[in-house]
Amino acid sequence: MNSRYLKLMIAIFLAFSFLKEAIADPFNKKECFSCNIKIDNLDEPFALKGKWLFTRKDLLENKNSDESNDPKWVLLNTPGSWKKAYNDGKNFRVGWYKGRFQFSNKLIGKKVRILLDTYMAETEVFLDGKSIYK
Repeated sequence: MNSRYLKLMIAIFLAFSFLKEAIADPFNKKECFSCNIKIDNLDEPFALKGKWLFTRKDLLENKNSDESNDPKWVLLNTPGSWKKAYNDGKNFRVGWYKGRFQFSNKLIGKKVRILLDTYMAETEVFLDGKSIYK
């Protein structure tokens, strides 16, 4: 086998590997903090700072727990400005953040307090698709 053919085969293999990962992980969940927030104990406050799934599309279906690989969701640093979410210069007044919390089995049934600090904004929180705070 000549080296040119071997290099071509390696390049094709690498391209398919990267493509497979991009298709399987459209939100780049390795970087996505909110895609799987693991809470093991409640002894100390837990910061919710990081890259969150975010969309400006104001649709009630956003409350559903499945992201369904929808391209409307982008990763956005939180806390932070919405200006860099889409880089298209369009103004928008509504934003949805989505997070998936995974509590340790030993915490099931215990009360959890979540502080949501919104600035001059209407806020609604959904749990498993049901409104729990407004």
